[in-house]
Amino acid sequence: MTTLVRTPKGPPLLTIDREFSTVCRRLNDEELAALHAQLARDPSRIEIVVWVDPADKNKLLRIVDGRHRYEWCQANGVKYIVKTLKPAEFPDRASVVSWMAEHQLGRRNIKTSEEESYLRGKRYVAEKKEA
Repeated sequence: MTTLVRTPKGPPLLTIDREFSTVCRRLNDEELAALHAQLARDPSRIEIVVWVDPADKNKLLRIVDGRHRYEWCQANGVKYIVKTLKPAEFPDRASVVSWMAEHQLGRRNIKTSEEESYLRGKRYVAEKKEA
C-alpha cells in the first residue's frame, strides 16, 4: 500500500511507500528537531532519493531515502532535488530494500545493536528474495 503525497508548486508527485517506510525507523523528537534545524540552515541542497518500479504502469516515484526531509519540505514549502535509482541496478523491490538497509547502516543515527541487527536482517531477507 502506498500513500500519495502531492508536492507544492508543481514538483513531481512522490509516494511514501509503506513497505519502504518500515525499513528505517522514524526519528525521535530530538533527532527530528536536529534535522529540521540543519535543513532550515541550508535548504538549497535537500535531496530525496526515489525509485520507479519497472512493473508499475503509473511510474510512481517511491521515496527510498529522505522521507523525513521530504515531510519537512512539504510542511515548509521548500523545493528539493529528486534523484532516481537506476532501474537496471534496482530491478525489483527486494534490491531496493537491500540498498536502503545497507545505506542506513552507514548513517550516524543507528544507535543500538538491536537496530543494526534489524537492518542487517532486512538486507539479508531482501537479498535472499533477489537470488
